[in-house]
Amino acid sequence: MLTESAVSFADQYELDGFLIPTFQMAPDKLRTAQQLCARVIDGAANETIPNPHLPASHPAGVSGGGLEIFQTMLDPGILSILRELIGPDIVLWSMGLFAKRSLTGGRTTWHQDANFWPIRPVESACTVWMSLDGSDVENGCVEFVSGSHRDGLQPHGHEGDTEFRSEVTLDAVRNGLVKPATLLPGQISVHCSHVIHGAAPNRSGRPRTGLAAQFMSASAYYDRSLGPDSIAGDRGAELYKRRPIWLVSGANRHELNDFVVGHEGLQAHDEFAEEVRSGAPTGRAFRH
Repeated sequence: MLTESAVSFADQYELDGFLIPTFQMAPDKLRTAQQLCARVIDGAANETIPNPHLPASHPAGVSGGGLEIFQTMLDPGILSILRELIGPDIVLWSMGLFAKRSLTGGRTTWHQDANFWPIRPVESACTVWMSLDGSDVENGCVEFVSGSHRDGLQPHGHEGDTEFRSEVTLDAVRNGLVKPATLLPGQISVHCSHVIHGAAPNRSGRPRTGLAAQFMSASAYYDRSLGPDSIAGDRGAELYKRRPIWLVSGANRHELNDFVVGHEGLQAHDEFAEEVRSGAPTGRAFRH
């Protein structure tokens, strides 16, 4: 049963489509995450870096990525919040690093994640976005159109010179209430698959770096058959087919979810995810 405070924040998430909980990463874990992600960013050409939790040896991995970044977003405090929002059975299916450099960081178009994700039903999926160095309006924090998720999936046009290459029609944004997600380092926001969100360019003298993890209810289906013809916008569709996913809480409730594809060479990730799921001690990474 939800506590009174849990009901309150779950209701807020349902009302707005996003939530900024009181959670803040412990200082020692935050410092480690900052150092690890800085290493990944140094080796990357783009602001959006997929799969920082996968090592360079993995076909979908990145230079400097790996297990410790994976561990960061499986913090017990984060999973506790997710259990209240999407239920006790949870799959981690993706991660990303968003690095808007000072002065030159680009704009992120207004979009809905459900437009891109190969999950059915996609309503069960969400993103946890953690600020590594603080985010506000000046350095291009994420902004949400509050309540826009209740209007369903909106048409997305195309923008060739922006990060996401497609954008919700501006009328959907103008008619809504835009709220910035101002976060201290180590704070998180959680947003659902249908809420409209974007970010302005970073014209400040400070970087704006976010580490994000995508989760879904284990009653949903991660459908690897969804490719360029069936995912609107075609962003990363081929990578979705080979991406490893992990059960990190409770039990798998959909028999077609595949927890084998893409796991070659990821035994340490698999063992850590199982420790998290079973409640076994997970070692140094989870000790505050």
